[in-house]
Amino acid sequence: MSDVLGTLYLYNRLLLFTCLRGQGGVNRLDLEGFIIVRVVLSSLHFFGCRPLAGFVALCLCLIAWPAFGDIASIEFNKQDSIGLGARLEYLEDVENNLDLEAVRQRPDKVWTPHRAETPNFGYSDSAYWFRFRLVNTDLKAFDAILAIHYPLLDHIEVYMLEQGQRIVEEVTGDTYPFQQRPLRHREFLFPVTLHWNTPVDVYIKVKTAGSMQLPITLWRADSFSLIDQDEQFVKALYYGMLLLLIVYNLFLFLSIRERPYFYYVGLASSVLVLMAGAHGYMFQYVYPGSPQLQQLMMLLAVPSTMLFASLFAAFFLRLKETAPYLYVTLNVVALMFLFCIVGAFFLPYDTSTRISVFLAIPASLIIMAVGPYAWVKGQTSARYFTVAWFFLLLGIFVGAASKFGFLPRTAFTEYSISWGSTIEALLLSFALADRFNSERSARYKAQREQLKAIDARKQAEQKLYHQATHQPVDGMPNMVLFQQCLHLLLHGDGPRKHAFSIVFIHLERLPEISKTLGHANADIILSLFSRRLNGFDAEGHNLLPIEEDSSRQQHFAHLEGVIYACVAQVSGANDLNALAAVLLEHLSQAVEFNGMELDLGVAIGMASFPEHGRDIATLIRHARVAVDHASKRSHGFALYHDDINPYSARRLTLMGELNKAIQDDALNLYYQPVISPGSGQLIGVEALLRWNHPGLGFIPPDEFISLAEKTGLMRALSHWVLQRSLRDHGDIQGNYFISVNISAVNLQEVDFVARAQKLLAEQHIPAERVVFEVTETAVMQEPEQAIACLEKLAALGAKIAIDDFGTGHSSLAYIRELPVYEVKVDRSFVINMDQNENDQTIVRAAINLCHDLNYKVVAEGVENEAALNMLRDLHCDLAQGYHIARPMPLDDLKVWMQQLANTG
Repeated sequence: MSDVLGTLYLYNRLLLFTCLRGQGGVNRLDLEGFIIVRVVLSSLHFFGCRPLAGFVALCLCLIAWPAFGDIASIEFNKQDSIGLGARLEYLEDVENNLDLEAVRQRPDKVWTPHRAETPNFGYSDSAYWFRFRLVNTDLKAFDAILAIHYPLLDHIEVYMLEQGQRIVEEVTGDTYPFQQRPLRHREFLFPVTLHWNTPVDVYIKVKTAGSMQLPITLWRADSFSLIDQDEQFVKALYYGMLLLLIVYNLFLFLSIRERPYFYYVGLASSVLVLMAGAHGYMFQYVYPGSPQLQQLMMLLAVPSTMLFASLFAAFFLRLKETAPYLYVTLNVVALMFLFCIVGAFFLPYDTSTRISVFLAIPASLIIMAVGPYAWVKGQTSARYFTVAWFFLLLGIFVGAASKFGFLPRTAFTEYSISWGSTIEALLLSFALADRFNSERSARYKAQREQLKAIDARKQAEQKLYHQATHQPVDGMPNMVLFQQCLHLLLHGDGPRKHAFSIVFIHLERLPEISKTLGHANADIILSLFSRRLNGFDAEGHNLLPIEEDSSRQQHFAHLEGVIYACVAQVSGANDLNALAAVLLEHLSQAVEFNGMELDLGVAIGMASFPEHGRDIATLIRHARVAVDHASKRSHGFALYHDDINPYSARRLTLMGELNKAIQDDALNLYYQPVISPGSGQLIGVEALLRWNHPGLGFIPPDEFISLAEKTGLMRALSHWVLQRSLRDHGDIQGNYFISVNISAVNLQEVDFVARAQKLLAEQHIPAERVVFEVTETAVMQEPEQAIACLEKLAALGAKIAIDDFGTGHSSLAYIRELPVYEVKVDRSFVINMDQNENDQTIVRAAINLCHDLNYKVVAEGVENEAALNMLRDLHCDLAQGYHIARPMPLDDLKVWMQQLANTG
């Protein structure tokens, strides 16, 4: 019976191949014929006619054999993958004018079987057609992926026919937008479903200006994803190592300012771009919508690599002193590749890439010969250099030879630059260490320079602190020092805190003067007025010093453009009115400027502790109310009392309606995007609370948030904001963070962290994607409890940001005690930094200081492109502002993000 079974099996296979001749597929006649033949052969065997059965099987073989002549068939059933390179046939289309129908009509004799594992025709101007037939013999259908593992092919056409009908027709390549690919993958993937005994004829056309290679494999879909994950993991390790080397050597370059480190950074960066581009990652993740940029970057990568390699070798080995001729030679090589870089913008792609790759081979040999020469000359670091560059240049040589078709495309040749650069990086690190040992005296000098840099940084910090706490116009203390003074009075020990008042001095006519004489002249007038203030007998009238140092005391602060303030150790209406009268008499005299007598319109408002407020914000607000009231009085000064506060009734109204708005979900959250200045990519959003009152219209956040803090509604309000922002975050597609502002009241709540953790769990949002923003002032109201709360939030994984940096009263003294992740530079320093050099200096110092403390830096108030470019040059991490995007509702944010994705 075994010979019959064998005969039946043989016929079954022949029948299968016979059905593959024409349109493919097993029809009913084929199956009936199979059954009849099986019955005949079984009968012959049963009656003992085994020779006759063998003769019949032989005849069937002779009949079926011609079916094997027209197209190469590839069976695919139990395998995870199968390489197709050695199983296909190819046809060279020299004129590049054949279409699918014309190719199918070509006789079989014009098709050439390919025997190598990977078709590799080097650099060719022809188009190539490939064909093969896929047959599923697994008795059931399954999904497969046809993978072309070479992301640098310009034009690919893939046609799949089943029973003569096109089931797949795709046109792609790296000259087409990435979104046009059948599957969003760095390589070219084409999905197909293979049915049992239903063959699929595959025709592929490839035309490329680069190296003509076609590494092609057929995968089961599930197996491909697993293998692809492993491959991406290995490549991620490789890219991570290169990035680490780039950052490390960039740090060394910035520290010791030696050009070899800069050239090495350029070399490693070029290799990174080259490999990431060759592997398809750059096109997939960096510029998927710009195939022209993909081609340009690949054109630039090879000459850039050789340019920096030549310069690195020349300067690292000191060839200018030891071998001037080799130094000149390497500079000529570098200049040659510089021309290649320029030519990439003008020459055709195929011409430019062939020139670069062709020149890379002799240039590599020259650089490789430099190492032994320097070694012979006695440079110990040249030992490691020689071995390291041997492996790197060997990898480059193998890769270039593969591109030209001199070597077959294998895993060894495909990843030659990867393993070469990996070995080179490890060995070159020893070379750098050896160079450090040989240049100990130079390092000592660098250390001395570093100490000087530290001194300079300290001076910059002192200058930054002075600029952050003083007005640039007249050098007087600003709101920061004024609030620090009040904080010490409120929270310090001693009798002062029980009897003091704050006095606001408002110059009502200065805006009119500024519009008439100009901003610059208005600043001069302010300086003259400041001198008059400093001439007042402060100690004789019990004014407390706002700033004290060894040389002088400052009793007045310049809070903003037209408001000055002082603190008096005076209480009681009579004493305060007497002080105000004396101040008004001293300050109301006209200021002489350019022959003009200018009346500044002085108005004075006062508020006392604790009668008019027990915290800084309340006292300042009530003093402002008193100033507004004083401007309406004939004698020009006023002491605060509730009757002159026009906001009291409004506040009473808002107290009840804010609670109702929270319960009725009548508040709104707007989101302002935060981007990376370097890449322009969206990094996250900041949630901003808005309240449009049905009767009163837009209510400023400062007003109703302050109201919530004082009426016990802050707990419910913060819960609503956090819950809504986390829910909205789930609707935003992408790995973005969301920033939420928290107040001083939240920091004092015992269960705030527990409630935040519960909301994060309910919305399934990782804590790492949430940034809690808090101002320095809020932290300093109860520092110990606030710091404990922030540390608990940080322990959850959430990030802590210091908001309005530079305007609080503890910019440098307390920030180091907080678990800070990022610092937000206040918009007042950023908004005019493109026009004000002082603001530029402050922002630059703030960024450097925060980076030295390992903090991320966010710049607020980016109002124009010039400021954004400056922040990019200063290596600011993040930026937000009206120039980037205004705060917007969630739906508008989604539209904005889509527009950003489309333009990116």
